[in-house]
Amino acid sequence: MLSLLAALALTASANSPRDSFEPLLNVTSLQDRLTQPKLIAELGSGIDGIRLLLTRASSLGPGLENWRQAPANLSTAPGLQFLASAVQAYIAFFPAVGLVTPGYFYFWPADTNTWWHQASSFKPGSTFSSFNGGTFYSSLWYSTAEGPVAITTPAFTAQNFWTINFYDIYTNAFRTVGSPYGNNAASTYWIVPPGWNDTAPEGTHVVYSPTVEGYLLGRTFAFPNTTAAAEFNVGWGAQAPFTLPRAIKFAYPEAAAAASDVDTADPLQFWRIAGEVYRRNGAPYVSDPLERLLPSLGLWQEYGFVQASVSPLALDALKAAAYYAHRILVAKWTEVGGADKNYWNAPWNWGHYGSDIVTAATVHKFFPIVNRAVDSLYYFIFVDSDGEVLDGAAEYDISFPAAPPIAANSFWSLTTGAVGVTAGPLAGTPPPGVVNPGVGALPVWSNIAADAYAIANGSWPFRVRGSVPAANSTASGRGWNAVVSPPSGAYYITLRLYVPLAEASSDAYVPPAVVRRRAAVAPAVTPSPSPSPSSPSLAAGGPARHRRQL
Repeated sequence: MLSLLAALALTASANSPRDSFEPLLNVTSLQDRLTQPKLIAELGSGIDGIRLLLTRASSLGPGLENWRQAPANLSTAPGLQFLASAVQAYIAFFPAVGLVTPGYFYFWPADTNTWWHQASSFKPGSTFSSFNGGTFYSSLWYSTAEGPVAITTPAFTAQNFWTINFYDIYTNAFRTVGSPYGNNAASTYWIVPPGWNDTAPEGTHVVYSPTVEGYLLGRTFAFPNTTAAAEFNVGWGAQAPFTLPRAIKFAYPEAAAAASDVDTADPLQFWRIAGEVYRRNGAPYVSDPLERLLPSLGLWQEYGFVQASVSPLALDALKAAAYYAHRILVAKWTEVGGADKNYWNAPWNWGHYGSDIVTAATVHKFFPIVNRAVDSLYYFIFVDSDGEVLDGAAEYDISFPAAPPIAANSFWSLTTGAVGVTAGPLAGTPPPGVVNPGVGALPVWSNIAADAYAIANGSWPFRVRGSVPAANSTASGRGWNAVVSPPSGAYYITLRLYVPLAEASSDAYVPPAVVRRRAAVAPAVTPSPSPSPSSPSLAAGGPARHRRQL
């Protein structure tokens, strides 16, 4: 697990401005927590809204007091238009700039056009667990620059679920195959580039990639038949005209993780990488007016980023854009669900965003690659039942009256992650979500864990707190399942439903409230007055005094 955390540090997709969490953390009312992050995210979805944020943020309500004022030359036209366009372009290209970087997302390492299988290290008869509870992961970076990439899967007869998500370079899951889609027969899939019009061998499934480069994430559930799952998983194959070592991935001239940082030493590096992404892959999710404005920012599909074509004013806009883009993405990430959802938020277009570039960039920043909601549904919560931000110094109870609606042979899980840290593996990232220096990292709680506990009536009790249960304790002995939070500071909880049933995928399911445990306070005792005609005694039939129950 510690090695996993080290890898997470390498996958953190840029840092965050220190003031970016203020619309969630530095406001005093639940109403502001419900509205302010959503307001910023909605304004950030278009050039006109971004322009409003750039010029009037200080008047748009709490949490924006420290919003960085744009430089004077970018505060009015024409500089303002350049800056608004640059912010939106930054958001549009942000997922791809991260994805092409060598070393990014490397807790599942793979050479380009070559599979890496977690199951290859599994020994039959041994126990298995993964960070989400019970999945063998597979990873492959693909490039169709020299022709189709062939993916093969053997026949599979066990009851385990499995899927392969096909992601383009902008992290859209444009195709999914697997057992829920009737693909258990031995199959061959050809990933072909945009514009490909050749003929594939008979019986081959042709998968049209929207971009030349992309990524495959395979998941094979380890249960109910772990050995069969592992054997099937390592049987997946790949053939391509070329391969590249993981150290260079797609061989971008200068891809680097720091390129996406706020206030990086070389703010134009992001745009040079974005330009190369654009030249190789196009920008299928960028539409007018941004598409028409890209050349004014030096981005040309035929040539990449051409700095010589950029005016001095536009160049200043490119250098300033990162701060505003990241503030918009953090706002989107920290949106709080409504009271009717017990403040849980479930993003329904996760995994395939289309033109919703703000959501795509937000997910990439905090949760690099996700499944489509129909395959794995994620719920997030940042506040308790009183609307207060979750705090690692407090304890919380969650009581599920029954297990969430998932398919048989699937599972569900709970985990936590820190909020408000500006960089590093706890910068709002997903599991394991907590490092306790005394015991190391804890895995995610999952209902398939050996210690998972449900009450006889079918309910599932949880205690969320920032300390690890005693090693000799059990969930049934404690009376609750343990979910460990960061030991201090704000955090969020993630509920994942793998292979959700219709009740969940139709948005009818509502997870239970997160209730803060509060110490009982003994009421103050006031001496009773002496009996008098105006203060009848209880013995005389006077009214009883009822103490307020705390």
